[in-house]
Amino acid sequence: MNYIYKIFLHFLIMGIFFGVGRLSAQVTVPEWQSQYAIGKNKLRPHTYVWPYDKATNIRQGDYENSRYYMSLNGRWKFSWVKNPDNRPKDFYKPGYYTGGWADIKVPGNWERQGYGTAIYVNESYEFDDPLFNFKKNPPLVPYDENEVGSYRRSFTLPLDWKDRRTVICCEGVTSFYYIWVNGHLLGYNQGSKTPAEWDITSYVKEGENTVALEVYRWSAGSYLECQDMWRLSGIERDIYLYSTPKQYIADYQVTSTLDKETYTDGLFALETTIGGEAEGAATLSYRLEDACGKTILEKDCPVQSKESGNFIFFEKETLPKVKRWSAEHPYLYTLIISLKDTSGEIIHLTGCNVGFRTSEIKDGRFCINGVPILVKGANRHEHSQLGRTVSKELMEQDIKKMEEEIEYRKLVVRKNALEAVKEAENFIFLEYFIFEDGIMLEQLLAALEEKVKQGVEVRMIYDDVGCISKLPAGYYKKMEARGIKCTAFNPFRPIMSIIMNNRDHRKILVVDGKTAFTGGINIADEYINVTTRFGYWKDTGVRIEGKAVWNFTAMFLQMWNFANHSTENYLAYKPQINWKKQYESDGYVQPYADSPIDHENQAENIYLNIINYAKDYVYIFTPYLIIDEEMCVALCNAAKSGVDVRIVTPGIPDKKLVFLLTQSYYQELLKANVKIYQFAKGFIHAKCFVCDDEIATVGSINLDYRSLYLHYECGIYMYRSKAVRQVKEDVLNTIEQSKTISLGFCQNREWYVKVLQCLLRLFAPLL
Repeated sequence: MNYIYKIFLHFLIMGIFFGVGRLSAQVTVPEWQSQYAIGKNKLRPHTYVWPYDKATNIRQGDYENSRYYMSLNGRWKFSWVKNPDNRPKDFYKPGYYTGGWADIKVPGNWERQGYGTAIYVNESYEFDDPLFNFKKNPPLVPYDENEVGSYRRSFTLPLDWKDRRTVICCEGVTSFYYIWVNGHLLGYNQGSKTPAEWDITSYVKEGENTVALEVYRWSAGSYLECQDMWRLSGIERDIYLYSTPKQYIADYQVTSTLDKETYTDGLFALETTIGGEAEGAATLSYRLEDACGKTILEKDCPVQSKESGNFIFFEKETLPKVKRWSAEHPYLYTLIISLKDTSGEIIHLTGCNVGFRTSEIKDGRFCINGVPILVKGANRHEHSQLGRTVSKELMEQDIKKMEEEIEYRKLVVRKNALEAVKEAENFIFLEYFIFEDGIMLEQLLAALEEKVKQGVEVRMIYDDVGCISKLPAGYYKKMEARGIKCTAFNPFRPIMSIIMNNRDHRKILVVDGKTAFTGGINIADEYINVTTRFGYWKDTGVRIEGKAVWNFTAMFLQMWNFANHSTENYLAYKPQINWKKQYESDGYVQPYADSPIDHENQAENIYLNIINYAKDYVYIFTPYLIIDEEMCVALCNAAKSGVDVRIVTPGIPDKKLVFLLTQSYYQELLKANVKIYQFAKGFIHAKCFVCDDEIATVGSINLDYRSLYLHYECGIYMYRSKAVRQVKEDVLNTIEQSKTISLGFCQNREWYVKVLQCLLRLFAPLL
């Protein structure tokens, strides 16, 4: 009996084992509960190969207006249920009736459109909560509480898409979804922030087509998306169609770096993948254009027709003296890639903007183009009224605000100079043509007062006429009450006097004799674009450190003694007194001053020398162009000799009559091949020259009679310094934002404008 019992028990156990095995084999886990179901039937990931129909649109990235692109954003039919069992299971079929369904905006999270509840948590899983009767158990997520949104809409393909390849792309859907076209299951995707594409060529037809998505709030992928943010669901990013020929550019990779010796030469290479097949051999070509549309590099290569596709590698090319990309000067080239058939006709056109730059770790510091930078950031989640959906327009608004803030913060006196003031230990000297009540002056004075309390000596000079409408009378007394030594230069007197024309137009800040700032920037809110009277205000400033600072210290003290009829020993303020460290050399830097009483036109001589000795180019920023015969001849002769002479003036004037006078010089200069641009965004107040990648000068001196002959001015002359390239890049970047002035602009002006300009010429020295 024992033997029979053992046999029975053995078969019982075996039966239970195999029975359970069969039972387990019959249990199916839905794809959204599986960590292995990442996607199905998706195309391989690739770069954006936008289907442009015009090469001119590539520079602007205007792919949305291509006839081979179709957005599916907008109103979709929508059904929402609290769990998968209640979802409309046949809704994807073309004949399914959706007349009673609501409309929903795509892209846009459904929690922001009246369905379900938005949940905010930090680092934990929102579904790991007694509210959902669930404890985290990867890859499983709640079933009964897993909301499902069913989306559906129709579309009609353009007639010229016939006999072409058609692709559908979903840029971002949270968190898992199935997709159908005309009732055919394309596949699924699990990954909220990852785009997914399907080739739908064989499923679409002429006339009306239907696309449907079944979206699950949670999936196994939700375990990878535990972040400090609002937990939302639905179609969050764009859905669109695009069309390519049967043989097409499937992918490409651009290499655009700089040589790591001098960071001046560009290194360019291109790798492409051709997909599909076509009859006969095709040709792949690329063209690289600069910001002016000039072709600087082009290559082509034959493409064989084969199903497996072609990988084509274009060898690395060196581009001498390439224009570099940086955050401050984001210069971009345009890459145009075209696939041509046997007859040479372009069948597929794509491309992108390209910047040449390097990023590397050098000596433990992160460097861009060989220059160490400090990376700052913010926890910026993409959000709008529709949830985690941000339109192109909203992105552009954000970028514009960030650009304005960057410009606001990077200006010399607002940021760098303010930081230098806060670090002062011994003395601070300020000499500016304009001080004006506002945010800029308020923050500066707060820092100065704090320094006075710490025992730092603070002195200030302002021009009385320059500030006549900016500051109250006797403003220096208020400064003295705050412990700031202050003087008003050449106080205004309502009498006829030649000396009233001699104004202190300098912009100088010296800290401890080791750091100095100069340029065109005064202490007023319009200079940092807090107030905008004449559009965007463009200006230039320079910071220097080292022995050259002594020149600015001496300039200030000379002016202080002159204004206060005093004598003072300068030696106590020499840099070696307060700063004994060695400075690194960066080319040659020479500050200079100009005075109306020394019978030497220092600034004019420097400008003329730069123009006369230029070999390749001279680029000029000036808010006013009121020049004498000698300066005009120098500019014309340089241009006639083959030098690339460019002058950038304001697009929006601060003084209309002076602007008309400035424009009166255009015709003569243009006839000599001088290129003239007007800054389209607003007023350019910068005063700088840059020449041949070797010489630059930045200062307070305008190209007008008053600055050159009547005012006290200052500037800094730089030779083979890194700053020379920075000035050049700034000019070129500004030219990109400027309008080119033609000879026709001058010739076609109204007769009365020309007469007025002639009259203004007579009074040019007074303006």
